[in-house]
Amino acid sequence: MFKCHICNSTESHIQYVNETFEINDKSYFVENIPATVCSNCGKEIFSNKVSEAIRSTLNNHSDSSNQEQTEKQYGFGSLKGKIWMSDDFDAPLEELAEYM
Repeated sequence: MFKCHICNSTESHIQYVNETFEINDKSYFVENIPATVCSNCGKEIFSNKVSEAIRSTLNNHSDSSNQEQTEKQYGFGSLKGKIWMSDDFDAPLEELAEYM
């Protein structure tokens, strides 16, 4: 049974709402989120399932946007010539000879 934690009303309705979320100083506007809305004060409450879906989607978007920014900043091939690998990199190690 619904009970608003703001005004203690027990009357509510389901409504699709729009909400802005802030992650890492960026704003994300999400439309048509199903919410239980208090009929008295208008407080919007999202179910755990909806909250988790929003969190997951926005965090994945935030992570991919950080990766894109890193790729733009450094670019593919920007470290060419700055990293080297020994010629015997893939040679067997003497310490492991008894296991081979």
